[in-house]
Amino acid sequence: MKMIKDKDNIFFDLDQCLSNAYDFYEIACEINKKRNFREYKYMAVFATNLSFSCELYFKAILFKENNQQFSHKLNSLFTELSDTAKSALKTEFNNTNNLYDLSETLMNCDNVFEDFRYLHECNKNKKLFTTDLFHLVHSLRNVCQNLYGFKV
Repeated sequence: MKMIKDKDNIFFDLDQCLSNAYDFYEIACEINKKRNFREYKYMAVFATNLSFSCELYFKAILFKENNQQFSHKLNSLFTELSDTAKSALKTEFNNTNNLYDLSETLMNCDNVFEDFRYLHECNKNKKLFTTDLFHLVHSLRNVCQNLYGFKV
């Protein structure tokens, strides 16, 4: 286990963060195999795992850039990335077949982790852009691997 202390003396295990990001992604993939495209069974667990994977990949990049963040909001995490990382992520994301561009996807999926984790507390329907969220995870994994050499 490789623990790294940041400028505020907070310990961060980058390897564990990346491992967890992949594990949440892998569980989301398994859930996706079990659900029918049009059914909502497992939707809250699926969305929560997928968005948390994105969050952890964002946080790994941000930590590497000496900018640790504690938000669950994907768009907020994106805005804190370096211009190099933003550009790499946009390029990766644009190479996939998405319904929306990266900025729209980040806004659409900004609060998925909290919205779907606490779906049982809401009386309103939530939209989930699963294809674009999947592509976001893949794009983040590629940026982590290609730009920073992380084992993802």
